Amino acid sequence: MEEKKTLDDKLHAVQDELRLKRRQCKELNEDLERMPLKI
Repeated sequence: MEEKKTLDDKLHAVQDELRLKRRQCKELNEDLERMPLKI
């Protein structure tokens, strides 16, 4: 049972990290949309 808890903790840590990265990507995309880029 102790091992399962460790796995759950790892899973939550990974999910938090993904959520953070997603938010950063979202903010980056919004910044890019605001910039008048000519590629």
